[in-house]
Amino acid sequence: MSVSHILGVKGRNVVTGTAKETIQSIAQKLAQHRIGAIVVVDDKGAIAGIVSERDIVRALAEHGAKSMEMPVSGVMSKAVRTCKVGDSEIELMALMTTHRIRHLPVVDSGKLAGMISIGDIVKFRIEAIEREAEESELLEKIRQDKIAKLTESKTRLAAQLQQVQTAQSALQKQMQNLSKEKDNLKEQIVN
Repeated sequence: MSVSHILGVKGRNVVTGTAKETIQSIAQKLAQHRIGAIVVVDDKGAIAGIVSERDIVRALAEHGAKSMEMPVSGVMSKAVRTCKVGDSEIELMALMTTHRIRHLPVVDSGKLAGMISIGDIVKFRIEAIEREAEESELLEKIRQDKIAKLTESKTRLAAQLQQVQTAQSALQKQMQNLSKEKDNLKEQIVN
C-alpha cells in the first residue's frame, strides 16, 4: 500500500502553523483538530519544521507554564523527515522506526501534499490484514466446494463404472452361453 492510496482515503488536508506562533496557539490547534503534530511552514509555504505533542511536553517540563508563550520555533524539529507519494507502507514504517517519529509530512513536487501518521499506517495495515483473511476464507470455501464437487463426481463415476462392469459381466455370460449354444448346434449338425 502506498502513501498515495492512504492519502486518497484519508485526504490531503494538513494543519499548519508558523514559526512565530506561540506554543499555546499550536497546542490549541492540536486539540481542536485532534491531531498529534503540526507542520510549521515559512512565508512561502515550504516546510520549516514540525512540532508534536512530545515537543510541547518537553518544553513544559523544561520551562514550565511560561513555555506556552514562547514561539514554536524554539521547540520545533527543524530537520523534518518527509515521505513521497509513491513510498510504500514498509518504507514509512522503516523511516518512522529508525528515526523514532510518528508523523511524516508528504512532499509531492516540492510542495506539502499531506501528512501520514503511524496511526494511519496501522489502520490501513489492519484493514489489509482483514481483507487478506477474508480472501483466505473465501479461497478456502471455494477449495472445499471444489473438493465436495470432485468427491460427488468421483462417487457418481464409481457408480457408473460399477454399472458398466455389471453390464460387461452380463455380456460375457451371454457370449459364453451363445458360444455353448453354437457348439451344441455344431454338434447337432455333425451328428
